[in-house]
Amino acid sequence: GTSGPSRNFFYYAIGDLDLDNNKFAAEDSDITAAVTRVGYTTGSGELRKITQSWYTNEFLTGNQDALNKKKLEGLKKIFKVFETLLKDKSNAPFIAALLSSTSQGMGGLVRVAAPITFVGNNLINGIVEEHTMPASFVAKYLFEAALNGSVDTDFKNIKRNYQQGALGKLDDNKLKGSRNGMRFNYTQSMPENWKFTDSVWDRYFNINTASQNGGIDGNDYTMADGRTLFETLKVTSSGMKVGPTTMKSMKRAQKNNSGISDILNKNSSTQKQINTLENIDKALADGRSLNTPEKGISVFDFDDTLAKTNSQVIVTMPDGATRKINATQFAKNSVKLEDRGATFDFTEFNKVIDGKKGPLFDLAQKRKGKFGNKDIFILTARPQLAAPDIYEFLKNIGLEVPLENITGLEDGSPQAKADWIVDKAAKG
Repeated sequence: GTSGPSRNFFYYAIGDLDLDNNKFAAEDSDITAAVTRVGYTTGSGELRKITQSWYTNEFLTGNQDALNKKKLEGLKKIFKVFETLLKDKSNAPFIAALLSSTSQGMGGLVRVAAPITFVGNNLINGIVEEHTMPASFVAKYLFEAALNGSVDTDFKNIKRNYQQGALGKLDDNKLKGSRNGMRFNYTQSMPENWKFTDSVWDRYFNINTASQNGGIDGNDYTMADGRTLFETLKVTSSGMKVGPTTMKSMKRAQKNNSGISDILNKNSSTQKQINTLENIDKALADGRSLNTPEKGISVFDFDDTLAKTNSQVIVTMPDGATRKINATQFAKNSVKLEDRGATFDFTEFNKVIDGKKGPLFDLAQKRKGKFGNKDIFILTARPQLAAPDIYEFLKNIGLEVPLENITGLEDGSPQAKADWIVDKAAKG
């Protein structure tokens, strides 16, 4: 565009170049993959959501995993070319300027080359398109490798650590805070003393982030190869490595802990169970205190409450048999089905199909008219990916609730809703 010169772009198009009978190299599919941006979210701010067609047709099918490999290979090829050019050190300023100019926008070659490897399952209160390392950080590292002639050796650290994906806003908030009076902030930087030879996931799973409302649970993220982040890394929210023996001990602890209170989920991580117990203590203490200010809240289910829809969940049993169940059946039977080894496909559940007003819609409207909408919350067994569609549907039929007040649990059990209520009470 016309802003090119002010942004240090050298040319508008190939036609502006005086090639002097020179030709560009033949197109390389790996390099093309590396410099092509994949749009995996749509919208902006609180309305940002995962692009459903990409998630279903590319991410869940393994196509994105294959593209990720090509992206990394293409990025390496680009810096191998730079390495050859930098044998003549007079080319260094030109390449440095090129990397500087292409790092200023979302379409910069180093930024878009990052493989898309993870998507959050509980994207409550928004999505952050997260690069596990800043693109400028990676560009400087690879430029120095090209300058030193060590791209082949050093690129393995990029291959292992440089990724991007959809991080939940609530988890992004846990990357900064304080612990024992000491502040930390990993939103724009790596942990202190971190080296490229270390794991980039140390930024997300460490004792500091674990101190923030239980930290980040790797089970809440699906990887491009189909595994969860926990299955891939085998680390707790505090960064502790989990081996087979520890895994068994954790399962036993989770089951034993669930006997302490009916409100503890035996399938939750021990850190989440501890966080739930802390929330119970705080909620009870606030409830007993005479100084606790009085507050009101209205919590509605979505399906068969605020709305009637034809969205269904596809259930696949271990023997391969599949069937569809509606929202009421999912809420009633999901726990039993999961115990029998069922897996769930929420493709339809992420959308509001043939939606109509439900039996409590008018009541919610009255509450909004009397008290406003900031204390109206929607708690649904659907995935958090469904929140933007739920928001738009309700808005179009006359009930606008803040998007951040719509929570998808991807869990039909009463326990999941109880956990949410306790957490909300603990926070006042």
